[in-house]
Amino acid sequence: MTEFGVPAHRIVVSHDSVWCWKGQPFPEAMVPHLPKVFDPTHFDRVILPQLREAGLTEGQLAELTVDNPRRFFEGAPLPVLPPALS
Repeated sequence: MTEFGVPAHRIVVSHDSVWCWKGQPFPEAMVPHLPKVFDPTHFDRVILPQLREAGLTEGQLAELTVDNPRRFFEGAPLPVLPPALS
């Protein structure tokens, strides 16, 4: 899947969004600036279209965004890597 030969089943996509600062709500002065810095839709709006433009299929995107995270959280074992990648 990747130019480095990493199989798609070995990639788990992750991103965070921060909605508090040091355990407290954001200071009022920071609130107007938050959309520039913390955007929980960034992956869907920006990264997924870039991956499509790079040639990934909807099946590959589903593997990255649905199948792999599900297997991770279920604790399922990963398929064995071919010897060349081990």
